[in-house]
Amino acid sequence: MIKNRIMTPWIEFGLLFLILGTLILSWGAYFEDDVYVIFQQARALGMGQLKAMAGWKACPTSPLYMLLLALPAALHFAIPQVALLLSVLGWTLSAWSLIRLLPSRATAYLSVLLLITSPLIVTTLGSEAAWMAACTTLALYAFDKRHEILYALALAGLLALRLNIVTVSLSLCLLLAQSILWRQVPMQSGSIITGTLLLLGILIWQDVLPAPVLPTLSLQPGRQYLQQILEESTFYYLFLPFICLGFLNLPRAAQWLGGMWSLIAFLDGSSSTYTILTLAAYCLTGRGVQTLIDALRPRVKADLSLATLTLSSTLIIGGFLELAHIASLQHHYVFRPVARHQLERQAATWLWANAAPTGTIFGSAHLGYYAGRSTLSSQDNTRDPQALAARFHAINRYLPDYVIIFNTLDWDQWLHTDAFQIGYRPVHTFTHAYSPLSPLIVWRSQHPTPVNVADPQDTHIRLPLGVELLSYTYWPRRLQAGDLLYVTLLLHATEPVSRPLHTILRVRDIDGNGYAQSDILLPRQTPLDGWYPGQTIATHIVMTTSPDTPAGALTLDLAVMEPGTYTFAPLQSLESTEVNTFNILFLGYLAVPWANDIQPGSLHPRPINANFGQQISLRGLDAPEVITPGSHFEVTLYWEAQRPPDDNYVVFLHLLTAEGQMLASHDGQPLQSRYPTLAWLPSEIVPDPHPLQLPSDTPPGDYHLYVGMYTWPDLERLPVWNEQGVEIPERSLPLTAIQVQ
Repeated sequence: MIKNRIMTPWIEFGLLFLILGTLILSWGAYFEDDVYVIFQQARALGMGQLKAMAGWKACPTSPLYMLLLALPAALHFAIPQVALLLSVLGWTLSAWSLIRLLPSRATAYLSVLLLITSPLIVTTLGSEAAWMAACTTLALYAFDKRHEILYALALAGLLALRLNIVTVSLSLCLLLAQSILWRQVPMQSGSIITGTLLLLGILIWQDVLPAPVLPTLSLQPGRQYLQQILEESTFYYLFLPFICLGFLNLPRAAQWLGGMWSLIAFLDGSSSTYTILTLAAYCLTGRGVQTLIDALRPRVKADLSLATLTLSSTLIIGGFLELAHIASLQHHYVFRPVARHQLERQAATWLWANAAPTGTIFGSAHLGYYAGRSTLSSQDNTRDPQALAARFHAINRYLPDYVIIFNTLDWDQWLHTDAFQIGYRPVHTFTHAYSPLSPLIVWRSQHPTPVNVADPQDTHIRLPLGVELLSYTYWPRRLQAGDLLYVTLLLHATEPVSRPLHTILRVRDIDGNGYAQSDILLPRQTPLDGWYPGQTIATHIVMTTSPDTPAGALTLDLAVMEPGTYTFAPLQSLESTEVNTFNILFLGYLAVPWANDIQPGSLHPRPINANFGQQISLRGLDAPEVITPGSHFEVTLYWEAQRPPDDNYVVFLHLLTAEGQMLASHDGQPLQSRYPTLAWLPSEIVPDPHPLQLPSDTPPGDYHLYVGMYTWPDLERLPVWNEQGVEIPERSLPLTAIQVQ
């Protein structure tokens, strides 16, 4: 083998940087759509606005790389150019580490040549993949040279770049290999890696970082990835024998650990996983070529030096292997999204000038990044009908202000649904003579009022035909007679849905009188054949309340009709182990306040400020000062919710003698049960009249009025604090004295 080094490490690094920089810059800033999601997150992090993106964006999944991009974003540098530079540095460090790792100079340069001409680089530009590759190669190099600190820092960096089952299992496998092959307990490296995991765990616990999602291990993603690269070039089969030879040349412990980790990585199926797997394949290819040369050396009869044999064999084998990369690079170059990016830049410029800064977009992340708007990524690079259906369901669920998609056959059936045509209208079209995807159409929402889906009520109700109601929301909770009510239902199909659901939504008062109703067939926004098992769809219903809707609390409920009948189908709750069926599902209360709002300062004649259970305040009292025996009189209490109450409370009002004897009382929910406390909203004053009757034989004198609240049926009273913050014993608040004449 060739041991001498022709160039110094710094010269090698500089040459690799120039070569990779030239290749990458000549390719151009044509990133995958997922990379622009990272750019949006980094820009928001640099500007301190990351939390404002919640609901449309996930938190950073690569904290270390996010910090690398957030700093230039805070300094107002162009993030794509900085990301290109970081990619050049990362892949240069990976190539440089490969040269240091492999023992033979010729085969090391072969592995580097395979790496720098690989389509892997151009498909991962701008992402953290380059630095994941750099940390992996540095860890392997340090492991081979027994540099424990560098080895541990490289693994810690890998975990900080992407915390998932692949990086954690790789770190554990390398630590185990260290203890077996080095014959020592990995104290330093184990401590550094453990500290890194603890730090990441604390950040996850504090909700600074998202918790890693356990993967659904499957062969399907790996098969699709292999099929994709083999479709680009069948010459990739040439790599297989050399990868196997390189794998067999590893120590036995490394074979077992590497094999187990490779299986986990292949089943994981994430893009970052394939970066490490591809890098390992190039490293094993170089080792495999050297193994073949070492096996051929004793059998070569010609008087060839080891250097000549190694160099000539490497050039011949490397030439065939490069055919695969040349074919793949040509494939990627032809399909570079040049025209698509130009159209999306034009649309981004239009949105920047015409859309509100808070406007939300459904489109590519590339477009959303340059438009500077919150974006729900469309990712139009798939032809899978189920994936396309899921993305259309995302439009229905979030109802973005703008939908910007290309006029393709895949989206055509969704764009022509009645619900989309009613909810959106085209406002601008961008064309490009050299793009088969042209035109790019901007659709604007026509919804008069935004539908609130930020606070859904979770429920798990089994409806007929294999459909489950996962959650729902309705808005507004407080309305006036004649207002519109918006309802969103999240429905999940557990099996193919054969026919639509005949669904009825009703708004009723306590007596069952109806004031709004929607009689519809679901799904509404989605073609029935586009609702695949396992997918959740959002259905939006708009209801108009009757002009004679009374003040107080109304109930919103849902029912499903049996097919071909006028009877309600049974519904079942999946949240309890017991089988509990019912016909009508209660969704919640609607509050219809009085036409003239009552202000706390106008309460006359007796303002009060008492606190009931840290939930409800008693703000005022209206009661007679003098009554006669046997008379009927009314006491009105003025309540205000501090926050949405926890239960439907019953109000008790007692008129007592000085000795505590009951003379008159009234128990009931507010407003004769027409405005239960669960329907109350903060900042609204609720007048609550209670009728009382005094016995005819009541002697003249002063009597005391007390009030309280309790839950039914356990009769547990709410604690009460007076205006001075003193808790009242027996949880019964003294209000006033009433004189009987």
